[in-house]
Amino acid sequence: MNLKTLLRTPKEIREEYSRIQAETKQLYAKSIWRQYTDIYVKACENNKVQDNVVLYESFWGRGIVDNPHAIFSYLLSEPKYSHLKHVWVLDDFEANQRIIKKYKKFSNVSFVMYESKEYLETLATAKYLINNVTFKPYFVKRDEQVYINTWHGTPLKSMGYEQVGGNLTSNNMVRNFLLADYLISANETMTNMYLDSYKLRGLYPGKIIEDGYPRNDFLFQTDKAEFLKELEAEGIHVDPNKKIILYAPTWREASSNVAVVNPDEFIEFKNCIEKHINSDEYQLLIKPHQYVYQQLKHMDEYKNMFIPATIDANQLMSIVDVMVSDYSSIFLDYLATGKPVVFYIPDLETYRAVRGLKIGVEDLPGFASSELEEVAEFLGDIDTRQKEYEEKYADVKEKIAKYDNGEVTKRLADLVFEGSFSGKSITTSSKKPKLLLSSAKMLDNGITNSFLNLLSMIDYDKFDVTVYLTQDSRKNAALDARVENLRKEIRVLLRKGPISASLDEEIRREFCIYLSREKTKKFVDRIYPHQISKREFKRAFGFAEFDYIVEFNGYSPINASMFSAGNAIHKCIWLHNDIKADMNRTVNGKKPLLRNMNYVTSIYNKFDRLVSCGESVMEVNKKKLGASDTKDKFTYAKNIVDIERIENCIKDDSVFEMNGKKYWPNENIPSEVNAYSMDLVELPSDDEISFVSCGRLSTEKNHTSLIKAFRKFHKETPKSKLYIVGEGPLRPNLEAEIKEYGLEDSVILTGIVRNPFAIMRRCNCFVLPSHHEGLPMVLLEARSCGLPIIVSDFSTVRSSLYPDGQLLIKQTPESIYNALCEFRDGNIPVCNFDLEQYNKEAYEEFENAIL
Repeated sequence: MNLKTLLRTPKEIREEYSRIQAETKQLYAKSIWRQYTDIYVKACENNKVQDNVVLYESFWGRGIVDNPHAIFSYLLSEPKYSHLKHVWVLDDFEANQRIIKKYKKFSNVSFVMYESKEYLETLATAKYLINNVTFKPYFVKRDEQVYINTWHGTPLKSMGYEQVGGNLTSNNMVRNFLLADYLISANETMTNMYLDSYKLRGLYPGKIIEDGYPRNDFLFQTDKAEFLKELEAEGIHVDPNKKIILYAPTWREASSNVAVVNPDEFIEFKNCIEKHINSDEYQLLIKPHQYVYQQLKHMDEYKNMFIPATIDANQLMSIVDVMVSDYSSIFLDYLATGKPVVFYIPDLETYRAVRGLKIGVEDLPGFASSELEEVAEFLGDIDTRQKEYEEKYADVKEKIAKYDNGEVTKRLADLVFEGSFSGKSITTSSKKPKLLLSSAKMLDNGITNSFLNLLSMIDYDKFDVTVYLTQDSRKNAALDARVENLRKEIRVLLRKGPISASLDEEIRREFCIYLSREKTKKFVDRIYPHQISKREFKRAFGFAEFDYIVEFNGYSPINASMFSAGNAIHKCIWLHNDIKADMNRTVNGKKPLLRNMNYVTSIYNKFDRLVSCGESVMEVNKKKLGASDTKDKFTYAKNIVDIERIENCIKDDSVFEMNGKKYWPNENIPSEVNAYSMDLVELPSDDEISFVSCGRLSTEKNHTSLIKAFRKFHKETPKSKLYIVGEGPLRPNLEAEIKEYGLEDSVILTGIVRNPFAIMRRCNCFVLPSHHEGLPMVLLEARSCGLPIIVSDFSTVRSSLYPDGQLLIKQTPESIYNALCEFRDGNIPVCNFDLEQYNKEAYEEFENAIL
């Protein structure tokens, strides 16, 4: 590659590489997540998968418990699997010291500390991965690995996308499931959790094994005497001659998503129950939920009172004679024993409101009460009173535990290691084409509005739709609300954590973006670390397959590169503007889009369709950006308008009067911070001429020329106002200009407005003086409000024009001033605009563009 082609001197290139290297190293040094990713990715790239290694992880390293424990115990005991090496993940070696000593004699059993270097390297290289929750966002299963996700119980409460905030919290679970070869299901209820609660139906490429739960084998196979010794070693004394009542409630979460812990409630429960039961016959054990125990274990006064979280719950249940629980799913496992379950539910309605419940009290397979005294009385006479629940118990047991016979783990091992299985294996497919759309962060801007409008029009009976977004690392109420309010038919996935790149790869990626130009794209393509794009696509979507991919944002190098690496019938990227003009837009002396868009445009050839937001926009982009390998890929689809939103907003009449003036109460949630405020926007009076312009406060919108033009107009027509709706980096400049001209009372910068139509419809004329645009949504919205329109002759404006529907002007202050005068004199027409017909045409164009 000739350095002249790079359009930079050797010195400039060396200096920029050094800067990128230093900044990237600093970025990784400050972020533990990037450091984990660096270690993990290097291990994947530099090491082969070890065919005889099995990695087990339960509850992020809490202990050797649950389904992974059952699988481990079986494999370790079977001679035919003696070649396997077993690696357990633990987050606390001291708390698990007893269990570590137990397996010290096994040369093929070892332990790694959770998220240590050794853990990350084993995660990258073990052939078999077994987890009952999820691996963290840096995890990307390699093709040679086998991932078994067992989950950790049949749900009684709302899960995944069904929960409040589910669109924001389900991502890592769903991507883990999409990476898994096998999802283990205890019963049909759990299978439906995967398919419906987590929206895997039609997308999940692996197998759901509905054949019982491995951990329930412990209910039939645990040696009671040996297990009592384990409890004794943990400080829990159990009388082998007495029956055991186990109290095992779920956890209550506070608003901060942290477990609520009140030890006195356990003490009260213990005292009340022991008053009513025959202490010569029964003894009481208490097992707090693992989240609760993590806090209780640090309180010395409760030492040896509660069952530790490191004790396997199913082994514990094997020695229990009566269980008391609430809406914890632990009781569903216990049904396999055929022994009684009693329900103490003091806060049913509160929990139902927070998490939702899928089972009513009347359907529970045992006595249930919110009163502790009633529960205690029932336990005192359980031998007599339990009989009335036998029929209901048998029905629920058949539905939940029909596969659990002590042989579940053997059948699973036969499937995974021998390829032999005769149980129920479920695969899912969709007759509908699978459509994947991306739009980066849901910022309050035109692209987001266009994206939301498109989602409101998509035919969900025709398409299976997945939407991929970037989650802001900071809590942001406005962004979160937009994500959470997406239609329920949509499967939402969020990018979380840093991209899947090692430090060296990230330095090279950033350097390639710096070098990108049309003349250098072949050279950059040769040296770009394309493995990042492929790895990032797999990190986001696992092994799911899509028919059509749409990168709707069009400005993100990460999204563009990863979506270009996906496999689909058609891969499309949207061009929302005169891209060349937008790239060269200057803000405060800089071109903020140039660097990234040089790279994005250089990989247009990797997409099948380059979709502009209007025919004239397409022609401009094709002329400026078209090359031999892209000229036939340009097409267009107009932006869609949200008719219902506009109609509802126009009807909103929250105006109130104060001191003879009318105001609009703007409940403002700023886009950059999570804060709330209310501003009062003074509305124009009936005897004033009022102009309105909407758009980001940035150079291309040409607000400076508009304010200069209005200054001249206002001198001649003092009863006039100009409203500029929007926010952006040029606000300080515009405020200074307004103050310099003495227009503080006549030019109003509203900021971001919850309902811009409330202001627009009370103004007389809409003005869009931009230097360049795509297909501006705001023009369509202004037409919907019935406003006369003044619009500048930017390069792509032809797609926005209607016969006798606007006054077309130049971008100069003088031309804008003349247009304001033309409106005052009644010379600007208003056309009849059929929104429904427009949307119908726009959606047909969308389908034609992607199919």
